Amino acid sequence: MEFLWLPFRNRNRALLTLFGVAIGVFAATMMGAMATHFSRLASRFEQSIKGKIIIRERVGFLSGGIIEESRIKDILGLPGVGDAVGGLVVRLHPKEMIVLGLPDLVVGIPPEKISLLYPHIPILKGRTLRKGDRFSCVVGADIRNEFSLPLSGMLTIGDHPFQVVGFLERGGGQEDRQVWIPLDCAQEIFHRDGLVSHIVVLPREGIDPEILAPEIEKKIKGLDAVTPMRLSRQVRQSIFLWRLITLGTGVLAVIIGGLSLLNTITFTVLEQTAEIGLKKALGASNGDILIEIASDGLVLSSAGGTLGIVSASVFVFFFNQYLQERGMSLFTLTWGLVFGVWILSVVAGAGIALIPAWRASHIDPALAMRGK
Repeated sequence: MEFLWLPFRNRNRALLTLFGVAIGVFAATMMGAMATHFSRLASRFEQSIKGKIIIRERVGFLSGGIIEESRIKDILGLPGVGDAVGGLVVRLHPKEMIVLGLPDLVVGIPPEKISLLYPHIPILKGRTLRKGDRFSCVVGADIRNEFSLPLSGMLTIGDHPFQVVGFLERGGGQEDRQVWIPLDCAQEIFHRDGLVSHIVVLPREGIDPEILAPEIEKKIKGLDAVTPMRLSRQVRQSIFLWRLITLGTGVLAVIIGGLSLLNTITFTVLEQTAEIGLKKALGASNGDILIEIASDGLVLSSAGGTLGIVSASVFVFFFNQYLQERGMSLFTLTWGLVFGVWILSVVAGAGIALIPAWRASHIDPALAMRGK
């Protein structure tokens, strides 16, 4: 096990290198955890819209577009439509301009349609909304933490107090940041009588949403019928760009950490030139020298990678706790990500160390012993 301590012959330089590698791996782990979190949000969203068509006014969803509720009857009369449900979505904090992650939303929905639209979201505690409920609400996990809400507690929405009758189980998606209230209450408090922000269409069994959507647009003018495939494509494009930025930043951080390793190994070779020449004169092969120097880089990159990942994991744990208490979430750390970043740091470190190791293994022993 002596080879593990060889890189620390110059303790100060080795510790600085270790710290540099750890910072790079720490940054890469954090960026990867953010990318993983948003990818999971996208997957949850795709699951929630599977088999559904979202009808919205052409000016846009969540941007002021409204639809007359009476148009639901027109849609229900079209062939291939199994059911159509109107909903009203409004921001819980309308004056909030900058949002870290997903916004808090109030979702007005007919209580009798909840099981139809959200069969994959179980109730953790309490009950769901029931037909006839007035000023009752069901809240997601992040909203519950943000306001420290107890069951039967009160949540103010649009200057009106709502009683909490149930909590949604944490799912890691948009539902964690939602408050469900009866549609008629939402229309009343937000002054949207007879209006909805969107309509969810469920095709009849055996009907392809991708085929039904264009037919709806042809027969119901002024509306945009968005299919699951189209929504999924839009979300994936946004997530891909975000992953590209975060993962690219993470890889760059690892490379910068690797440059500090390259600097350390290069100076180590320069300081030990005479020693390397003596070893070669006594019979050490090029491979022996190569392995000895490259192993220094491998030890430092492995130790630095481990330190960086442990530090990032501790930071993510406590920072996620802090965010969840305020109704937010930003990081998702997985074993695959942890091992992936660690392997990247080790491979990058070993690869970078090979550059000075290769040069050192091919120097002339006579010149090396004279320090040249």
